[in-house]
Amino acid sequence: MSTIKQIVIIGLIISILAFVGIFSRERSLLQDEIVDGARLRSHLLREKMVSARVIVSAMKETMEQNLILVMQNDYRHPGLNEITYYPQYAVYGLEPSQAKLATVRNATLTGNGRFENVDISTQTEVSTALMLDSTFRTAIKNLPELKWVYYTSANGFIFVAPSVGVEGFQFSYDLYKKEFWLSAAPQGNPTRSPVISDVYDDAAGKGLMITCSEPVWANDIFYGVVSLDIGLDTMQEILNNEVEIPGESKIVNKNAKLVAALRPFKPGEHLELPEKLLQSEETLLMADNNFLIALPLVDGKLWLIHRLPQFSVNLRAVLRALPYWIIVVFIIVLAYLLMHLRETMKEVSRLATTDALTGTLNRRGFAFEATVLLAHCRRRDKSVCLLMLDVDNFKSTNDKYGHAVGDKVLKFVADALRDMVRDEDLICRFGGDEFLVLFPETDLAQTEAAAERVRAYIETTVIDSESNCQVTVSIGCTQISGSEDLAQAITRGDDALYVAKNKGRNRVVALNIA
Repeated sequence: MSTIKQIVIIGLIISILAFVGIFSRERSLLQDEIVDGARLRSHLLREKMVSARVIVSAMKETMEQNLILVMQNDYRHPGLNEITYYPQYAVYGLEPSQAKLATVRNATLTGNGRFENVDISTQTEVSTALMLDSTFRTAIKNLPELKWVYYTSANGFIFVAPSVGVEGFQFSYDLYKKEFWLSAAPQGNPTRSPVISDVYDDAAGKGLMITCSEPVWANDIFYGVVSLDIGLDTMQEILNNEVEIPGESKIVNKNAKLVAALRPFKPGEHLELPEKLLQSEETLLMADNNFLIALPLVDGKLWLIHRLPQFSVNLRAVLRALPYWIIVVFIIVLAYLLMHLRETMKEVSRLATTDALTGTLNRRGFAFEATVLLAHCRRRDKSVCLLMLDVDNFKSTNDKYGHAVGDKVLKFVADALRDMVRDEDLICRFGGDEFLVLFPETDLAQTEAAAERVRAYIETTVIDSESNCQVTVSIGCTQISGSEDLAQAITRGDDALYVAKNKGRNRVVALNIA
């Protein structure tokens, strides 16, 4: 296999391995980025939920403590004297616009029937609820995303902020059928825990929302529920704009019901999720060719689910790896081109110094190699010899057998020389059927012996079996003196060759330096 082919194969292997390595790295980095983005997104959502739960807990404690204090001190809130009956709605109510003594500024109170028909216990509870007015104002100020903050009593009234007026909203027993009430009241919450409702449609027309609620108990009596509403638009805004990450984020509850998403959905919509996904800690897994991450927002109640199809993960990783891989391929191609150029230059150099027919050195190549070899031997004071070889009656061979056989003869002579001399000896096709061999570190007797072996071998070998062609060669040998010019030695070798020719050919003649 040629060096170029080896380079191509190695380059392909390296490029494939490089792409796989870069792809794996980018895929891992992409997944880490998605996880980090989802974590940040969940952190922002968790902050909202934690703030909401803190506010609800504060309102619950305030309401419970005030209930006990009001009952102990028989306190009567001034706002009770300003409660008005609304016959068109059959409810009593109090709102900022009618509170002459500014007893309420932020919220609306509305309850079933006439207030004068309400029992003393309920009036005490109403007094306590009106005391939440400033607490409601603080909650809305600290968490402006809130849609509503309210206290719903089991005794038929509600106190809600911001104020919408009795004309805009009236108490209805239908409130007890809403998700926020059913999930927080004793029948749905025997442990008296904080609850987060499923998604429901707001009765006052503010769209889909979820409610954080806590039940209010005093002296082991259930009085009502404090709640605040967070609109889905707030959570969707966080899902959509706060953190840019590929894929789709959703919020689900413990029953895998959809709470928030960027696509339209109906309240109560259920998602098919792997059983192992909704855990108390961050969970990552591959399921149904999807990369999934679940991050708890509220312990055991809400999770942020982020999903990205595995195909999208791989495609994004490929696109991200592509520039690096192109650089690697470019480097490999550049290395290949440089190697190819180097091989080409070597081949050009070889062709410029090599005889095309026999593969031996031509005169140009021989002149360069011989100069280097002679300089080396002279520095070491080593002798150098040469021989001149000529095919006897080569023209007649060409005429008799044709040029194709003549070419075979020349190749055969060159091969014979290569087989019979050493690797360090220089072989040159000097011209036509004439060959020149340079022997470094060799004396004339050794050169003459080598020439004789070549001559004898050629004489006894059939070169072309079809034509039964055989040839003989004449050889002249000489030694190059220490300071002698190479051309002079070649001339003397040529003279020795002619002596061999004149003596009848097919022989070796050696001439000493004159």
